[in-house]
Amino acid sequence: MTEMSETIENEAWLRYNVIEDEGLREEYRVRCSAIAITEQTKVLRTAERELAEAVQAMTGYSPDLVTIRDHLVPSVIIGVLGSGDAGIDREVGA
Repeated sequence: MTEMSETIENEAWLRYNVIEDEGLREEYRVRCSAIAITEQTKVLRTAERELAEAVQAMTGYSPDLVTIRDHLVPSVIIGVLGSGDAGIDREVGA
């Protein structure tokens, strides 16, 4: 296997291209300006890291990683609905 094919195979579904449309890229940057996870589990921390890498790759901007209570800015919240935090469930309309 060549080095290039190994790289492509390893990237698999984590391959992100730059968003060429400037308006759309700015919309992603604004809507994904911060990422928060609802609890500190290995799975959610991995999702947070991968999403941050994707946003950076597509927009050139690295989102802030914030606590769930600091999400006054537009943000993406990663978690499990009904996991015991009524405030979070209420925030996302569960």
